[in-house]
Amino acid sequence: MTTTTKIAGEAMTDEQIIEMAKTHCVDATRISTVLSFARALLASKPAVMQPIDMLLFCPDCGTQHIDAPEEREIDKGSHIDIVCNWTNPPHRSHLCHACETIWRPADVPTNGVASITTKGKADTWGAASPTAPAQPCGDAEQADEAVTLSDDEASDFERVVDDFEDCSETSTDYEILMDWARRGLLECVHFKVTKAGQNALAARTKDSK
Repeated sequence: MTTTTKIAGEAMTDEQIIEMAKTHCVDATRISTVLSFARALLASKPAVMQPIDMLLFCPDCGTQHIDAPEEREIDKGSHIDIVCNWTNPPHRSHLCHACETIWRPADVPTNGVASITTKGKADTWGAASPTAPAQPCGDAEQADEAVTLSDDEASDFERVVDDFEDCSETSTDYEILMDWARRGLLECVHFKVTKAGQNALAARTKDSK
């Protein structure tokens, strides 16, 4: 027997609703048709709204956010299990992997993608290779000003620059990258080397000769 919930929250059967409609001189056949249509509409509606693919950038650090399932390795001694600890279900809030900011870009589920598949005729921004606007931080605006590197960090900085040129990522701690960005050696969106950073590397090479 099909039931329908009253406004007060008490369950009623379709037959009870039809009987109630009769007492108010409402066409019982029409009510039955409306109930059938409502049930069919609810049955056809997806249980979860499918996320919308979007280009997402962290509002704090500007890093592009790309959603994907995430796996981690668990050492079992005799073997290593690979466990998927994030299946990327539909979600509205996103966690930046660079600075750990959590933000919600829309009131509906969204999915951060590397690039979108369409481009308008009047578009002036390339969707094929999206990048957030460069954001200076600290002394990055004074890129012409000389910034020096200590002997201990110079080799680390050179390795980071090479890492980003090779594969656009590095294992260096985020705090160290942000320190270099604040000093103007890197820009603080994708940590690309600035003019000041290039000058610091050139000075180190000159001093080593």
